[in-house]
Parts: sequence; structure tokens; C-alpha cells
Amino acid sequence: MGISRTGPGGAVRLRLAVEGQRDVDVSLERFGELTKDWRPFFREDLAPKILDDVQRNVETEGGFVGRWAALSPEYRTWKSRHYPGKPILERRGALKASLQPGGPGAVYRDTDTTMELGTSVSYARFHQRGTPRMPQRRFLFLVSEQTYGRMVQRWALAQGRAAGLGAALRRASPSGSGLL
Repeated sequence: MGISRTGPGGAVRLRLAVEGQRDVDVSLERFGELTKDWRPFFREDLAPKILDDVQRNVETEGGFVGRWAALSPEYRTWKSRHYPGKPILERRGALKASLQPGGPGAVYRDTDTTMELGTSVSYARFHQRGTPRMPQRRFLFLVSEQTYGRMVQRWALAQGRAAGLGAALRRASPSGSGLL
């Protein structure tokens, strides 16, 4: 995931990519110069939103991206004996724990313009992609360009206000009514 500045006027482009899903690419004109360091946005807004959505997707067994396929009858019988009551993607809880902020196996890295969020659990990719013997059960996903675009816009506008750029943002609005 990353924020980049493109084109004249420093438009902001937010590119989000999740394996097995089309990229989300949001371009917001006039926000490129409001901030140079996006880490606070990544840490306080974007990462928590994505992790919350992923947790709800796991809890609903794919309710956000399409219900996951049921376990095969043979595996369901085996799992109910060895791991009674555990949901589809859980046996010992390693994957679930890695999807918690700071959990064991959680991946979070950021720079001033990029963020990486995910899991280092080795078998996670098989659930995300599927295999010839196991159906795909996507747990990582992105909600929508509109959702992330609004988040970027709200955060960038707050940064502009904090920097005393309210009047400049109003003048820059194409409608004349202002962005604030």
C-alpha cells in the first residue's frame, strides 16, 4: 500500500493491493502538498480500519467477500474431534492472532509514503489463494475505493486545517464553495 504524488499540483494517489483482489487506486487532486509524512494516517486510521474489516470478515467466515466454502465432510469430522467448536480458518489460532495489531506473526511496516500490512503465517497464502485441494477462503480484502478515498480526504483536510491552510483549500475548490 502506498501514497504517491503524481501529476501537476501534487495530486495524491493512494494505491492499495491485496493478493487475489483487484487493486484499489484512488486519486485525490489538491492534497499532495498537505502532508509529507503519511505514517500517522496509516497507523491511526487506515491500518485499524483494514484490520477491523478483516477481523469481521474472519468472524463471519467470508461475510464481506462471499461466504467461504464449507469444510469437506471428511475434514469437518476430523476437525470436530481434534478441534471442537473451532471455526473454518482456526485450529490453534496462529492466523487469527497474526491479524491482530502487534500479534505474533503480524506484519506492519511503514515509511512516510508506504504501508505494508499482513501476516507472516506461512500457510495464510493457501487460504487467501486456494489450492487444487482446498477452496479459496479470502480473509484479506479491501472494502472500496470510496471508503479509502474519503478516509484520505478527511485526514488530508484535517492536516491542512492544522497547518492553517483552510483559506487556500477553499480557494482551490473547483466549485468555489471550498473543500472544507
